[in-house]
Amino acid sequence: MKYLAIIPLRGIKLENIKNKGKVLFDNLRISNGSSFIRRILASNEFRLAFGDINFLESDETVYVYGMYDFSGYQLEQGTKLLEKIMNDINTFMLLLWFIRDNNVNLSMGYMMIINKNDEFVYRGTTTRYQSFSNAKCNEERIDCFTDKELDETVLLYGSNSKYLSKGDRKKEFHDAYNSLLSRYERAFHLLHMARREQSLIFRIANYTSVIECLLSTSPSSSSNQISTRAAFVLHGDYADRLETVKFLKKMYSIRSAAYHGSTLSKSIRNNNAYEDLEEMSIRYDNLLREIFQHILKTDELKKIYLAKSVNMNNQIDEYFNRLVFS
Repeated sequence: MKYLAIIPLRGIKLENIKNKGKVLFDNLRISNGSSFIRRILASNEFRLAFGDINFLESDETVYVYGMYDFSGYQLEQGTKLLEKIMNDINTFMLLLWFIRDNNVNLSMGYMMIINKNDEFVYRGTTTRYQSFSNAKCNEERIDCFTDKELDETVLLYGSNSKYLSKGDRKKEFHDAYNSLLSRYERAFHLLHMARREQSLIFRIANYTSVIECLLSTSPSSSSNQISTRAAFVLHGDYADRLETVKFLKKMYSIRSAAYHGSTLSKSIRNNNAYEDLEEMSIRYDNLLREIFQHILKTDELKKIYLAKSVNMNNQIDEYFNRLVFS
C-alpha cells in the first residue's frame, strides 16, 4: 500500500516552480507544482473524500508531501504517520522565523492510502491550527522564501528539532514551566505564544517575556540588567548599546501598561500610535531573532541554554558578567 500525506501551507510562496518538489527531510518534499499531486487534488476520489478545497488548486499553493510504502492496510500506522508529519512540518514552519519574520501557517493535513490499482482505500485528516502572524500582526501577507532560505531552515531543523515541539500540546504547556524543559525551549515556547497574539500592545508585552526568559536569572532581575545584557550581545558600539537600552526600557513601559490595565505613556500615545507600535514590534522581533541566533552560534551559551541544569542561572550570570565587565 502507498501512504500519501499532503500538508498545505498558508502565507508562503516559493521563488520558482518545483515540479518534483524540493527535499526537506524524512522523505518529505515541499512543492508548488507537482503534476502528480495536482492530479490527485483534482481527482473525483479526493473531492468525494474532502470536498472542494479551492485554495489547494491555486497555481501558487505551497504544500509539503510524502509518499510511503507499508505492507498491507494499516490504518493506525497511517493515522500516526500523518500526526508525526504534521508535528515535524509545524516545527519546520516555526523555524522559518529564525530566517526572517513571516506568517506561514498550516491548518490541515490529508492522508490517503492507495492500493496497487491506484484506488483510495482510506482518506483521513488531522488539524493543527495555530494562526501565527508576522510582527505587524498581519496574517494576510504572503512571503516568498528562496531555496537558500529553505536550505538554511533544513539545517536548523536538523540541529533543533529534538529540542522543540513534540506535538503533545497539553504536556508542552505544562512542561514549559517546570524543570523538564531547557531555558531555550521555554523561551521558544513563549515566542510561539507571542507570535499568536493579534494585539500589537500584547505582542510587545509577550516579546518582553521572551527576552526575560532569555536573559534574566532571578525574579528580581531589573529591566536595566536585561536591557544591558541585550545591548552587549547585539552591539559593540557604545551609541548602539545605549539606543538598545532605551528602546527596551520603552518596551517595558508598554508591557507594564498592558498587564496592569494602564494607558500608554505620552511619548508613545500620539496621532501615529498604531504605526509606531508596528515599527516597535518589527524592531523587537528582529532583536529577539538576533539574540536567539547569538545563543545558537556561541558554543558556551548553546551548551548552557540547551541543558536542564540547576546551575544554569549561575552559568548565565558568569557569561554576562564577563561580557559586560571585561
